[in-house]
Amino acid sequence: MIIGHKTAIRDLKKLADGENLSHSYIFWGPAMVGKRAVAEALANYLETGSFDKPQLLQDFLRIAPDEKNSIGIDQVRQIKNFLWQKPALSSRRTLVLDDAERMTAEAQNALLKITEEPPASSLLVLVASDVDALIPTVFSRFQKLYFSPVPKREFLAWATKEFGDTKKVADAVSVSAGRPGLLHMFLSGEGFAESIEAAQKLFRLSMDKRRELLKRMMERDGFDFEKLLDALILISSWEFTEASINKKNNSNAQTPAIRHLQFAGWWHALMRLRYESAYFNLNPRLQLESLFQGRGSMRT
Repeated sequence: MIIGHKTAIRDLKKLADGENLSHSYIFWGPAMVGKRAVAEALANYLETGSFDKPQLLQDFLRIAPDEKNSIGIDQVRQIKNFLWQKPALSSRRTLVLDDAERMTAEAQNALLKITEEPPASSLLVLVASDVDALIPTVFSRFQKLYFSPVPKREFLAWATKEFGDTKKVADAVSVSAGRPGLLHMFLSGEGFAESIEAAQKLFRLSMDKRRELLKRMMERDGFDFEKLLDALILISSWEFTEASINKKNNSNAQTPAIRHLQFAGWWHALMRLRYESAYFNLNPRLQLESLFQGRGSMRT
């Protein structure tokens, strides 16, 4: 079941029914609000007639970042090979590129060639939280559809029905702020809630207190450096997206523009560290202290 995004779903179904879908879309907005779920449900609708989570489709493929958290030229070649085949059951061969902002510059330039003359039976959907990471020529080639967090009342009613009317669920709903994917992570019992809480503290604290917190965290058994990095990336992505929207809505105001630049810097620095951590044997504490050095605390 997809929660929220009723207008987007209605419009996509109408376009599909009238055979008026574009060949390329960017579904963008905050992380974990349901962008990928809608993209996958659209593929299911085109093949089975049901706008729901797909089970097993012949004319659908999802591509995500590799183990190094990157999307490179090889994955773009895979996109081309898939889209240039004729559909078996659906009206479109649908490919969803998840976390599209993690494409390398080389991959983005290769993707441009695919969008110049796409096959008539192709549908390419980029799912992204940070559209500023896409080169302007790629961004301009795609139809854009924005996905906002699910409204609070609707989100709470859905979560209570799905997971029960408990304090744990209510707390998770409050922290998740309209993001169903994040709610699932909080309730999964995999320690992600603790990582988010720690990441929020790191953003708020002064440098001295950050060092103390990092030291305590890394002295614990089972400390997961990559999980903490993912939590920091997620929070900076939320704040960056919100700052981007405020900047566009208040183009003459200085504060939204400053916050936009601040969180853009955080997000890109964290993404670079996440990428390097997959390649090199890094000292987590030194790397994080270096990252936070010289950056003031930020409210989240």
